[in-house]
Amino acid sequence: MTRQRVSDSLGVVDQLFARDSIAREIARRPTVMAVAGSRAILMQLAHPKVAAGIADHSDFRTDPVGRILRTALAFRSFFFHSEKEASTAAHRVRRIHGRVQGESYFANDPALLLWVHATTVASMIGAYCQLVRELDRREQERFYEEAKVIAELLGCPREYQPADLSAMEAYIESTVATLIPTDTGRQLVRELLFVPLRPWGRPMMWMYRLYIVGSLPVRLRDELHISWPWWSATLWRIRKLIRAPLIGSRTLARATFRHPSPAKGRCRDCRAWSPKLTVQGRCPSCGYAHGDAVLERVAKFGRLIGLAEAGRDGTRVA
Repeated sequence: MTRQRVSDSLGVVDQLFARDSIAREIARRPTVMAVAGSRAILMQLAHPKVAAGIADHSDFRTDPVGRILRTALAFRSFFFHSEKEASTAAHRVRRIHGRVQGESYFANDPALLLWVHATTVASMIGAYCQLVRELDRREQERFYEEAKVIAELLGCPREYQPADLSAMEAYIESTVATLIPTDTGRQLVRELLFVPLRPWGRPMMWMYRLYIVGSLPVRLRDELHISWPWWSATLWRIRKLIRAPLIGSRTLARATFRHPSPAKGRCRDCRAWSPKLTVQGRCPSCGYAHGDAVLERVAKFGRLIGLAEAGRDGTRVA
């Protein structure tokens, strides 16, 4: 298990990832995590058992944005919080998953956990390469090794995971070739991709959809019945050539992740001290944005662009 011992005024804190780890470099980018998380969810919903579990036990349909954000906040604890806090968050997730079971699925099944983990890791690598910079093969392999500890914490033993990045890619490719999504999974995908927005929010959502759909394996995109017209395919090829940024990504990051400064200039996540914290409110070492109003600020931004939650009856929920 990768650990870094970080000194602070209260002593020494064990953390899962070193401050210079690839995992932290990727996770500190909110736009990368948003795109990666959404793409991973699309791939996961293509799995009939995952889709059934989400449909039967999750509030994804009535609160898709909140569900994704709460998962993302729990995920942050693995990258930036202490080892004790990460273990506590993982235990809470496993306890919740223990109640998610049906005739054909069990959320703590290592086979399902492996699919969720592999799609998340692959999506994080892909999103970072699309939006920030190209990771070379060695950096990608290093990130995969670092991320194994997260799967372990969530209940997927290390010996159950593919040995290296090439093996993981082969696992994803072979699984994608055999998946047959259900109508439930396809409906959940539509609810995630097509939400009602005000006119000024549609360009950002359209570009966001271009990123996550364009990066999906072609077979899954077809099996999920996601529309991909010729002009979307053309723009995707052009975007890959010019590496265009995501429309609104910086605005989203500012509106969502700007928080009050911490006391005494000490980061609450990595415990590093910096006088800049009192001015910027963001740790220059780990990128953590301070404050407890992440969900509220995201909700505020969502209302600004007209992002509405789609209820089971198709109505708009405030």
